[in-house]
Amino acid sequence: MTPIAPHITAFFELRLPLERRVSEDTRDSYAYAFKLFLTYASARLKVAPSQLAMEQIDAPLVAAFLQFAKEQLAAAQRLAA
Repeated sequence: MTPIAPHITAFFELRLPLERRVSEDTRDSYAYAFKLFLTYASARLKVAPSQLAMEQIDAPLVAAFLQFAKEQLAAAQRLAA
């Protein structure tokens, strides 16, 4: 299994700031989105976030996370109304 952590680290330390030249706010937004996704994936797959592997991340998992996030947002909006 291929650990995902080194790839995410490279993405945040090399790709975004050096290759894409994105702002710190953009990096913070990406980091928050990754944190939400990795927390969700970790709970669903029953492994620590640091133990997640590339092979465990697939389209059904991402689709389930997006549906979960959509439902959470809708619930938060109902509470705020």
